Order: sequence, then structure tokens, then C-alpha cells
Amino acid sequence: MKEAEHQWTRARSAGAPVYDPADPQSGRALVDWHLCELGLGEEQFLRVGEDGMWYCRYVCPAEIGVCRAYVLTEAAWPLGAELCVTVEWSPDAAMRRDPVHWKMRIPATARALESLGYVVEPARVGNSFRFHPYAEFLVYRLPRGVPPRKAPAETDWALSEPVPPNLLRRAWPWNEQSPENLVRDVLRKAGLDSSECWSASARVVVFPITQTVGRPRLTAVPG
Repeated sequence: MKEAEHQWTRARSAGAPVYDPADPQSGRALVDWHLCELGLGEEQFLRVGEDGMWYCRYVCPAEIGVCRAYVLTEAAWPLGAELCVTVEWSPDAAMRRDPVHWKMRIPATARALESLGYVVEPARVGNSFRFHPYAEFLVYRLPRGVPPRKAPAETDWALSEPVPPNLLRRAWPWNEQSPENLVRDVLRKAGLDSSECWSASARVVVFPITQTVGRPRLTAVPG
């Protein structure tokens, strides 16, 4: 096998993925592709080894952190949006707790996505360099002619501090309940909990959801 056949090649296609509103993953794939085009995303490289097996590696941008898009349930999309995802920006490992790095890269990331026609809104909580591993954005696209919601004020891009209660805790003490469990209790009392009224035709399931789409001072957001 020739040496060139062992070289790493970029897996990303030359053209943008086709967005299909019926496929939530296609919206995430499109935004991820644009993030890579902007030099902000995680690039995938492939090669064939001497053993004939395919090998894969991921390369992140240097010194600016890396962005990744995630699917968001359509129930949480802004009114009128035709595509919507959340985007997480993770800081460069060497500057994970550097406030200057966070203050520079969060608005710079938003401006880069806006240059491609996306509307970008900051998370109101969870973007503190002291306590959180990443910052999150709501990124969406509106049909032509539809005005966006009120643009975020400059102060909204300031780094936020945790707002009690911090609903992103991984574990809850014995005397407290997570937001999704509070909602499950309501469903259970109404006889709608899936564990008690399972059927092949219908069920009710509660999932946690990102605080980025939660209303201010909301203590439980069912998904």
C-alpha cells in the first residue's frame, strides 16, 4: 500500500450537509459543519492503517477552545425558528479558568455564527469560568423576513455566576428532588406516569433540559 494511503484525511464533506426539518440530527450536523468552516469546531480525520482497518482522530482548534452543536427538542425552540440547536464552547485546556479567555471567546464565537445568518443568544446561567466547564449558546435560524427576538444586550454576554438553585447539579441530597422528579410526582398523582400506566400506544416520559432555554427564576423546566 502506498504511503499516501496511510495519511490522515479530513472526514468533513466539501459541501454543507442538507438540512431536513424532519431529522433533528441534520440540524446539528449543519451547525457542526459551519463551526468547522469557521475554525471553531472539532475536525474528524480518517486514515487506513497498514492492517487495513480505518482509524479516526479528532483535532480541536488551538488556543481558542472548541465548539460542538447538540440537538435541542423542538418544544424549546424560539417561536418561528426553522432550525435550532445548542452550542457548547469549551475553553482551551490551558486557559480553562482564565476570565480573559472566557470574556474574549464567548462574544467572538457568537459573532462568528451571526456572520453566517444564525441568531445567537447567550445562556443566562452556567457560564461562569470559576464553576463551569463550558459556556452554552442558543443558536437558531429564522425564515427570511421574520425578525429575531430582542437582541441580547451587551451585558448579557458578561460571565454569569451560578444562580441558586443550581439545577445542573449531578447529584441531589436525600432531602431534595431534581426538577424532573418534581414533574414526575405531578404526573404520578394524575395517573400519567409511564412506570404506572405503561401501554404500547402512549406513555409520558420526563427528561431534564438545559437551563439555556429556561425562563428567568424558573425552578423546574420539564422537557
